[in-house]
Amino acid sequence: MSLTISSKDRILVIAPHPDDESIGTGGLLQRAREAGAEVRVIFCTSGDNNPWPQRAIERRVFISTSARLRWAARRREEARAALRFLLGNDASAHFLNLPDQGVTRLLLHGGEQTIATLRAEFAALRPTVIVLPSENDAHPDHSALHVLARFAFGGEMHGCRVFTYVVHRRGNSAPWPSLLLRLSDAEVRDKRHAILCHETQMALSKRRFTAYARTEEPYDTLAAPVFASEDHPVREAEFSGGALRLLIRTGRTPLPRRRLFIAAQSIPLGMVRWSLGLPARSRIVEMQDETSGALLRCCTVRVKDGFSEVKIPAAAMHPIESVFVKITSRRFFFDSSGWREVPLATRDIGAAQRKTRAARQGEE
Repeated sequence: MSLTISSKDRILVIAPHPDDESIGTGGLLQRAREAGAEVRVIFCTSGDNNPWPQRAIERRVFISTSARLRWAARRREEARAALRFLLGNDASAHFLNLPDQGVTRLLLHGGEQTIATLRAEFAALRPTVIVLPSENDAHPDHSALHVLARFAFGGEMHGCRVFTYVVHRRGNSAPWPSLLLRLSDAEVRDKRHAILCHETQMALSKRRFTAYARTEEPYDTLAAPVFASEDHPVREAEFSGGALRLLIRTGRTPLPRRRLFIAAQSIPLGMVRWSLGLPARSRIVEMQDETSGALLRCCTVRVKDGFSEVKIPAAAMHPIESVFVKITSRRFFFDSSGWREVPLATRDIGAAQRKTRAARQGEE
């Protein structure tokens, strides 16, 4: 898949926070401007819940609600300034004002309104190119927005080129990108200038952020999920005999209160947001509906040699559009592991896509 851009392209960029558009896609946005492509940039949060730069710049310890709202407005204006530099105008900017540092919680409680809003943005632009934050990004807002966008766009993405980008890598164990957009010296200089437009972030992170202005801008394509991983705690995932089977690396001494989360879009059940605690010993565990808090069916967990095999009754979910799983593993702002997509049988994918298209045509 090529990363070339033409005047016929319509490009939808999902930016979790103001500054991600410049750090992650600053080179691509310049190429879009040069080609004359239509662009829409969706800023999902206003980046107002990282208090340390605000404390440093405004010399305050306590941040009131009004101060936080003022900071959010300032960050939105910085994003507009960056787009004016990269694209020549800021007309493409759309702000959703989702909770900064709270997108995972939003996803786990359904995210219906966000999914509907993203779906409306997609319908308004009818993009040929979609640029998403990666599910492999260490920032939980980034990986959760990947899942929400995938739920929103669904099978409609099959007619698009889809690229993902990582801003917060997990060190040497993170998978390498499959595509590199090579930037000219002028494009690198202008990407750096766009990053510098985010003045609030330069007080503490100037060197780290401007380091993203380099000759290669990395992306991945959206490939079919293959669930065999040595760098994610969920090592295996498959649907078998009406159950979702997961093999999870928990270690010889499992961490307390570690939970497994499941986020899915199911034709018969709609939004599925389930979770269960991972026990230290083999036993039956009750699964919880994250949206309602209700206890659901029981799951079998077998623990042996540092691994937990989890079997979740899932026959009622079929046909399924998509399923993602995650293990809680927070380190300050970041996750040690993000969401992973579970591969579906081809027949399940086809049935889900047909039913989804029929439902949406009925709505129209």
